[in-house]
Amino acid sequence: SEYRSKPIVHPKRITMKTNPVLLRFAVFCVLAVFFFIHTNAQAPVNDNCTGATSLTPNTTCTNTTGTLNNATISGGVPAACTSGNLYDVWYSFTAVSSSHTITISGYGTSFTRRQLVIYQGSCTGLQYVACTAVQTSGTSLALSNTDLSPGTQYFVRVIFSNTVATPI
Repeated sequence: SEYRSKPIVHPKRITMKTNPVLLRFAVFCVLAVFFFIHTNAQAPVNDNCTGATSLTPNTTCTNTTGTLNNATISGGVPAACTSGNLYDVWYSFTAVSSSHTITISGYGTSFTRRQLVIYQGSCTGLQYVACTAVQTSGTSLALSNTDLSPGTQYFVRVIFSNTVATPI
């Protein structure tokens, strides 16, 4: 039997040319996906007054987590002491005494212009009760009110008061 060796084949050098049309298409696709994900991110469940997260007053502080990420601007709310582009989320509670304190803390560095507002009434007929000034420093923000009516439902609006239309 005869043994024949196979000739040694050297691999061809493979070169890749950049196709400008395909490159532009790939960049477009990446940007489109980023835009789609960014613009379709969901707003928090308590983004509007009607979806306010219920808080339970207590004699000690009860922590409730929340976010303003992707919050929108609520329309039709009495301006009271607010101005600018007001990205907000909502909470509600029923007063158990005439005095309550609402405090927010533990927020990140991008929450640079904070404000709290208390309203009473219904979401379609809110009435201003009290607010804080816009805060730009510090690690917490509190709003105390000593003129509340026990048994009355109140709404707390946590605001990112931005001077430009850029959501948090």
